[in-house]
Amino acid sequence: IFEKETRVLLGSRFRLSFSIGIVLYLMFSVLDWFFARDQWWEFFALRVVVAAIAGLAMGLSLTKWGERNVLPLSFFTLSVAAFVLSMMTSMLQGFSSEYFYGIMLVLYLVGMFMPWRPGITLTFCFVVMGGYFSSNLWMHNLELDAVLPFFFLLGTSALTTMGSMAVERSRRRDLEQRLQLEDANEQLQELDEAKTSFFANVSHE
Repeated sequence: IFEKETRVLLGSRFRLSFSIGIVLYLMFSVLDWFFARDQWWEFFALRVVVAAIAGLAMGLSLTKWGERNVLPLSFFTLSVAAFVLSMMTSMLQGFSSEYFYGIMLVLYLVGMFMPWRPGITLTFCFVVMGGYFSSNLWMHNLELDAVLPFFFLLGTSALTTMGSMAVERSRRRDLEQRLQLEDANEQLQELDEAKTSFFANVSHE
């Protein structure tokens, strides 16, 4: 029951968050114009590609296949969004670029909207941080400037994972209480039926 409810909830949260996220992802091209004007067209093209992938993923989530595979679908799409932001940082000043704040927003989105299991959330955080550091080390040397994004991304990952753990515990507790309440209602209904049957027999006699 819990897994089925999780898939349904994830599907609705996935579509809600991405309908908002696509708009915000494209709107940040305004920021690119002021802070990365030389790469504006490249960045805008990357943002459009990510938005297109997210839109396709939202459409697929409405299909039977998408309903069954909404977890890998959401994981893949958010990983692509975070990796493109990592590429943008490497195309700018590397570890000195403040574009890593965009990656933090992706992590916050996961913590707020995605009802993933804590292990999945933790894996996603490692993938995102790995993508950020690998893409920047590919084009830049490891510098002291890497300390700031490392601690911010690590802290955000920790908060996101702990939030995921708290949400899962809360959802499991709520489900357990609902099942107990349904069981109690069934017992009361059976008792009421038995009482009605007893009085009917007494009245008949």
